[in-house]
Amino acid sequence: MCNPRNYSDTPPTSKSTVEELHDPIPSLFRALTEVDGIKQLNWNIVSFPVVEELSHHENLVSFLDSVNQPQHQNVTVTQNGAHMVHGNDKEHMCTVVYFDDCMSIHQCKNSCASMGASKYRWFHNACCECVGPECIDYGSKMVKCMNCMV
Repeated sequence: MCNPRNYSDTPPTSKSTVEELHDPIPSLFRALTEVDGIKQLNWNIVSFPVVEELSHHENLVSFLDSVNQPQHQNVTVTQNGAHMVHGNDKEHMCTVVYFDDCMSIHQCKNSCASMGASKYRWFHNACCECVGPECIDYGSKMVKCMNCMV
């Protein structure tokens, strides 16, 4: 018999819920995230190389399946599983938005959809991350909401 896992030992920041959004608007997301330094928007924009996102990819099989899709023509998977990205570096940056304040999963989904995001990650401490169209997975697994670090 297995011992039941005690979920109270795991901090809420290590757990999250992810979902793809229907009808993303990549041009809107890019326009909103290219405007840097506007504090009135109450969010934090973070960009990092797609390779970094893939280094945390939990399911290599789903990534390998996605490589065959036309949108990922510049990604090569070597025999040892390393990922190499070719072409313009700006093209291969994963951009995510963290809202400063905590919100419900429903608010997170609606907020990310309204800014044209492709996906979202809602951390179980109520931090919301909107994931841009260039991201292959679900963005970063790091919680970076300014006022929601419980």
